Amino acid sequence: MPMLKVKTKVIMDSGKEYLFNEYPEDFLKRFYDEETGKIRPGFIHGPGFSISVEHISSIKDIEEMDSNGREIKKLKVLWENEIDPGTDK
Repeated sequence: MPMLKVKTKVIMDSGKEYLFNEYPEDFLKRFYDEETGKIRPGFIHGPGFSISVEHISSIKDIEEMDSNGREIKKLKVLWENEIDPGTDK
């Protein structure tokens, strides 16, 4: 039976990419305040690295389906950091 795996790809404003083994919605809850629509400043720590949430450019979810040794990937943009031209952030 095929097994669906969902991962989160984080792309920084420098172009560097990080992959997290969690649902994108759960990842967003770490730093995004839905009520205000603003980023809560801070760092997200992974194995051997830390990233500043203020430098995240976009978050994409990746679905990988394993089926008889074949892998199908689907990538969609979940969130993109829109910079307010009137501010630095």
